[in-house]
Amino acid sequence: MQILGEFSLIILIRTLVLNGLLGLWFGYLYWKKGLEYAMIAHMSADFFIHVLFMSIFY
Repeated sequence: MQILGEFSLIILIRTLVLNGLLGLWFGYLYWKKGLEYAMIAHMSADFFIHVLFMSIFY
């Protein structure tokens, strides 16, 4: 909402779909490789999204 300025159904659907896809990927890693791999993948994704991707906008 801070970037786009409003909350709409499209933003909600986009958020649920993208988080759902990443959740499925992390769940698959947990199932096949174990908790450590899922945690490392989640940490890497968070770093990429919150640090590298947001540094482009600010």
